Amino acid sequence: MIDPEFFSRLDAMSIQFKRHTLGKYQGEQKTVYAGDGLTFKDFAPYTVGDDFRRIDWRIFARTKELFIRRYEEDRNLTIHILLDASGSMAYGGKGSKFSYAAMMGLGLAYIAQKRHDRIELSTFSDKILPLKSQNENINVQTLVKKLNKMHAKGMTNFEDAMKQYHKRVKTKSLLFIFSDVLYPLETLSKLLERYQRSQLFLVQVLHKDEVELPFKGEMKFVDPENEDNQIKTYVSKRMRSIYNDSLHEHVESIKDACKGRKARFIQLDTRDGALASFIKLWNVTQ
Repeated sequence: MIDPEFFSRLDAMSIQFKRHTLGKYQGEQKTVYAGDGLTFKDFAPYTVGDDFRRIDWRIFARTKELFIRRYEEDRNLTIHILLDASGSMAYGGKGSKFSYAAMMGLGLAYIAQKRHDRIELSTFSDKILPLKSQNENINVQTLVKKLNKMHAKGMTNFEDAMKQYHKRVKTKSLLFIFSDVLYPLETLSKLLERYQRSQLFLVQVLHKDEVELPFKGEMKFVDPENEDNQIKTYVSKRMRSIYNDSLHEHVESIKDACKGRKARFIQLDTRDGALASFIKLWNVTQ
């Protein structure tokens, strides 16, 4: 469950968050150009090289002079927040990875909304489920209620979901992906290539059991995304050591892949307090 008290704590630190922009590309940027756009700016005399289709013929009919219409395009960044809602993120019960990731993502949305930034928030497993588009006026408390009703479940198709979502990213953006990132490195590499025009923050959320593997003796492990996939094994000290080495190698490979594509990687542990983890995440964006 997502704790509403978390947002009260963010309010108490609002001055600190207002001092810094969210991401190095953030800020109001407007470009005046000839053509279709969001806000009409003015007319300008036609010069050789201008697009002939942009001539305003009504002015020409009155003045016998050629003018083109110019528009002002708001190039503020959109902040995209993607939450992994597949079965593996349900691990941890009430304190699941999904709840923790949702709290971090909503924290970003909460601060961004106060700053009047554009926000899109979605969950994904094998497909994208939009919860808020940049044009919807939905407050964060409504999103809290929506996410508290959701249950992380089902199979992950990370590659297909990210391919689907790419169609929604039409301009340079800030993209935050919250997941346990337990995917093959090849899948992650395709993601990084696809979103090179955006500033991407890959946030890995792990439960303490995944970090430490505290189990001992005979165990049966069940794949949370496919219960038919089960394995019985004996967890020895040596096996825990092999597991820890494999996890470390996987995380280091993710870090290297992100570094090579100028993406940012952040790892969060659900044992840490939500506010402390959010401040850690926020500091990485600066």
